[in-house]
Amino acid sequence: MNRLGSRAVLILALFPGLSAASATALEVQHQPLPCVVADRFVRIAAKASPPARSAELQFRTETGGSWYAVAMKAEDGEWSAVLPRPTPSLAGFEYRIVMAGEGSETSETPAYAVTVGADPSACGGADRSSVSSSIVVRVPPGAPVVPPVPRGFNPTGVVAVEERAPTNTKKALVIGGAAAAAGAAVVAALGGGSGSGPGGPGPDPVPGFRFEGTIPAPGATISMSRDTVQVLVRMDREPTSPLTLDWVVEWHQAVVGTLCASMSATFNGAQRPTSLVLTAPLAPGRCGASFEASTLRITILVAAQIALDLILTDLPFHFEP
Repeated sequence: MNRLGSRAVLILALFPGLSAASATALEVQHQPLPCVVADRFVRIAAKASPPARSAELQFRTETGGSWYAVAMKAEDGEWSAVLPRPTPSLAGFEYRIVMAGEGSETSETPAYAVTVGADPSACGGADRSSVSSSIVVRVPPGAPVVPPVPRGFNPTGVVAVEERAPTNTKKALVIGGAAAAAGAAVVAALGGGSGSGPGGPGPDPVPGFRFEGTIPAPGATISMSRDTVQVLVRMDREPTSPLTLDWVVEWHQAVVGTLCASMSATFNGAQRPTSLVLTAPLAPGRCGASFEASTLRITILVAAQIALDLILTDLPFHFEP
């Protein structure tokens, strides 16, 4: 064996992890789509080798522009996500897949260019005319949350969250409309990184929650019988295990005014993604058939204890039957 070969054997003997690391580099396995069909949702899937911890589908309509993103879900050995519907006026867009491994390694595909409006028989992916739940899109910093998609995509069936840094406020707040419109940051009373959880200190405190907006936006007219309202909140970190949240959203005419409308439900499995959509059938209050309400109250409970109690003012909505 020559001197160079001897040195290589010595290095591998002293640092055996070097060869293992190179053999387990995270690889994204995906067949790019040549085209998609206009006005159709399209499912995009990929696999990871070795298995990935998380994955995200990113897309944009301008080369060099900011990326919008949809969290991918793992199922049956692959990761998948559904893109919003491209409109017939959109000639094409770019997408890429970003994955994170069990350690600190990440991997992403190149930006794939896709044309819109081609013959369905020539396009890959599984397109569909509807989706069973809202598509949650992470809007890049500086981009509007209404609509929550880049120009050329249909926002129907899409809800938005913005990427913001969490803050460390440790109490419930009453926030005016200007701050609320910008996105109010509130850390839960039961933790939010403080090292305390229900019943005292624990290894996994309840994450903080922040208000991200509503769909439709303030100023809209809402039918109590026909429309739905989505309230967007985000956890400031991913909990170790899925959480069960009991939540209530109320509309009042003032901070201490009459309860006009409400919705409530239980959110099971709050963990990944950290963005949550609170929505349920609207229940009437005591403000009559048609009314104005400008105060929104959001209450979230974890293990029967209050994790968030937030009152937002100057968010006007008009309600009709």
